[in-house]
Amino acid sequence: MEAIANPAAAGFHSALAETLERLGERFETEIHRAKREQSERLNQIFRRLRRADGETAWSRAAVDGAATFAPRCLLAAVEDGKLRLLAWRGLPQAESVAPIPLGEAAAFATAVETGEPVVALRGARELSAALKGLLGNPEGGKAYLFPVHSGERTAAVLYADSQAAEPDASCLEIVAAAAGAALPGANAHWKKPESLVELGIAPPVASADRKRLFPAWEDLPPQDRELHLRAQRMARARVAGLRLYHHEAVLQGRAESDLYGCLKEQIDSGRDEFRTNFLEGCNSMVDYFHLELLSRIANDDADLLGSGYPGPMVQSASVPDGVV
Repeated sequence: MEAIANPAAAGFHSALAETLERLGERFETEIHRAKREQSERLNQIFRRLRRADGETAWSRAAVDGAATFAPRCLLAAVEDGKLRLLAWRGLPQAESVAPIPLGEAAAFATAVETGEPVVALRGARELSAALKGLLGNPEGGKAYLFPVHSGERTAAVLYADSQAAEPDASCLEIVAAAAGAALPGANAHWKKPESLVELGIAPPVASADRKRLFPAWEDLPPQDRELHLRAQRMARARVAGLRLYHHEAVLQGRAESDLYGCLKEQIDSGRDEFRTNFLEGCNSMVDYFHLELLSRIANDDADLLGSGYPGPMVQSASVPDGVV
């Protein structure tokens, strides 16, 4: 009896192994397909934001992109201590909401002041009475807020929530970063150079490739100003991609104080692209890629980049008065 059972068992295990292998291959194929689709969606959002020629087109592109990852979202400009709703999806009555003082919306105020994403309950204190009435407040309902940066300033806040599963916070943060990077392409109100670029350099991590004297922003010719803005957008997009697609490596690098060691290939690739496209041929250029790494990946702690990190590709010998 045992002699008969053993071949049957062997055949069962062999068939099971083949089935698991096929399932594994199919699962891996589906993962790659999902990643490609997500990358294409993000690329489409980036392209539309870059093409936006005014505040209306820009804000609609931002909320349409956010709606890919959350069923309800809105974008609010931060102006004179108030929130002005620009665009929304899944909120048909939003046009009736008047500008909201930041002091009445604690979660929005926190996002503006810290420049970091905020998760809060959908209550009147956190969102304001006006937005609570619009959004509702189911038991345990959460609000996700992402600051939209224009240089060092928070120019707007992207809000998202979901009545069902939690929205994709990582992708929403990427959309907010892309929206901020595209702000120079919007209308004149969003295009003030003084609020978009502050020339200077972070404290060096290691020896730099070269030293430069940085002129003030107003002394730059128009073509150099445009190049600076493009450099900022590229740096933000690349670093945002690191946070999205290499999240585990970022966490490991922070824990080990060696972000460069954990992300060497990606960081070197970004440095090479930035050097080729922006540093070569522009003597006033700032290493925005380094500044984004330091701010968005290393949490403004240069030690987290690790001892092997080459440091900023440009280091100023001196910085003129009035330049931060």
